[in-house]
Amino acid sequence: MFEDYLNHLGILVDPSTGRNRVLYSIRSTFSTAMMSLDKTPIRDLSVQLGNSVGMIQKHYDRATAAQIAINLQGVNTRKTFFG
Repeated sequence: MFEDYLNHLGILVDPSTGRNRVLYSIRSTFSTAMMSLDKTPIRDLSVQLGNSVGMIQKHYDRATAAQIAINLQGVNTRKTFFG
């Protein structure tokens, strides 16, 4: 039923891998989006998903060097310490 629905929407095949999406794909999309878009700490996501931080980093972390550089600028930390 899941495959039929994705096929109907035209998104059954993942264009980056050429493989059919599976129900587990939803977990991957959720995890990656939470880290990338909402900046959810991996520690918190590991509790939600019931996986170790290492497992989440290995399978779901898609952070780019540019994203990491922005996150490490410490804007809020500087504001807290130096006004």
